[in-house]
Amino acid sequence: MLYSPTMIQAEPGGEQAALAGVVQTLRAWGVAGLAAELLESSGPLAFLGAQALYFAAPMVEPFGSGSNLLAWAGLLEDPQAVSGLAGQLRKQAGG
Repeated sequence: MLYSPTMIQAEPGGEQAALAGVVQTLRAWGVAGLAAELLESSGPLAFLGAQALYFAAPMVEPFGSGSNLLAWAGLLEDPQAVSGLAGQLRKQAGG
C-alpha cells in the first residue's frame, strides 16, 4: 500500500518543526555535510525511503517513535522538502 499526504493527518506547521528537528539532530551527530550529500544524490530513493518509514511507523508506535518516523517520512516524500533540508544542512555544515 502506498501512502499519500491525504491518507495521513498533517499537523499545521509540523513539517517545519520536523525539518528543524532533523537539522538539529544531524548537526549534533556531526553528519550534516554527509547527510546533505546523500539527500542531494538520492533522487527517487528518498521517496522509497519515505514509504519504508510509513510502513515501519505503526510497528514502532508502541515504543513512542512512530510520530517521529512519520515526520521524517513526510520530509523524504516531498522533493522540495528534501532540497530545503539539504540546503539547511549545507548552511549548518559550512558555518
